[in-house]
Amino acid sequence: MENNGKVSIIVAAYNAERFLEECIKSVLNQTYNNWELIIVNDGSTDSTKEIAESYLSEKVKVINQSNQGAITARNVGFYHAEGEFLVILDADDIIYNTKLEKQVDYIRSFDSCENVSLVFGRSHICDENLQITREAAVHMPDENYSYRNKIFETNLFPIHAAMFRKNNLKKLHSLDDITIPDWELWLEVIEYGNFKFHNDFVCAYRHHESMSAKKDMSEFQIKQREGILKKIVVSPRFLIADDRVKFNVYYSTARSIHKFSGFNRAVFYYKSALKYNIFSIKCIVGLIFAWFKFNV
Repeated sequence: MENNGKVSIIVAAYNAERFLEECIKSVLNQTYNNWELIIVNDGSTDSTKEIAESYLSEKVKVINQSNQGAITARNVGFYHAEGEFLVILDADDIIYNTKLEKQVDYIRSFDSCENVSLVFGRSHICDENLQITREAAVHMPDENYSYRNKIFETNLFPIHAAMFRKNNLKKLHSLDDITIPDWELWLEVIEYGNFKFHNDFVCAYRHHESMSAKKDMSEFQIKQREGILKKIVVSPRFLIADDRVKFNVYYSTARSIHKFSGFNRAVFYYKSALKYNIFSIKCIVGLIFAWFKFNV
C-alpha cells in the first residue's frame, strides 16, 4: 500500500527468548511497509540478544544495554526513533498484520479537520499459545464526557492497542517516580490532541505464568495508583475540572486501592471523593466496607 508516514515500533526486551520471535514476526508481516522496528535488549541473560540480532536489517535495529528496566529501555528506543508515529509493543505480545495500515489511515483521516494525537483499537487477551481467552477492557467515556476527563479516572486501553504522534514528546515516561507508565504517557499525549477509537482488533496481549506473580504485588500496585494520582491532581486541567470529574478521580482511586486491600488508604480516598458528591451511595457503601476492612 502507499506509504503515509513512518511508524517506529519500540520493543523493550528482557529475557524474552520464549516469545520474542513471534513478536518480531508480527511486525514483519504488516501490510503497511513504512516502519522501523527498534528492539532494546535490556541486559538479557538468555538468548534474547541472539534472536533479536538474527533479524537485523535496514528496518530492524537492535540496541544492547545493561539491565536498567523497561521504562528506561523504552526511552532509549524513543530517542532512536525516526518515525512520525510510535507504537509500543511488549516482547511477549503481538500486533495483527493490518494494525499499522488501519491506524495510520485512521489518524491521517483527521489531519484536515481535527487535531488528533492518538488512535486506538481493540485487543485480545491470550494464553501462552496465543489462544484468545477474552477481549481486553476498553474504557470509553459516556455521552457528554470526553477522553480528556476519562483519562483522569483510568488507564483507558493496553499500550500496544494505540498509535500516537511522536512530535512534542520529549520522552516516553518519567524515570524517577512510581507511577503506572502507560497511563502517565497518555496523560501527556492527550495534551497535544484528541484520542480517537476505532472498532478493529489490532493486537494480542499475552497473559502467562510469569506475569501472575507481578499482579500479586498489592503494595506496589497501591503505590503505583497513588503515584499516578499525584500526577493528575497537579494537572492544570484537573484543577479547573468540574466536581463530577474530581469525584470520579478520587472514587476510582479508592476502588482500585480497596481491591488491593489497602483499606486505610481507600477510606481516605472515599472521603476525598465525597467532598465532591456527598450524596453518592456507592461511595458511602465503599467507605463503610473499607472502614470495616471488607473487600469489594
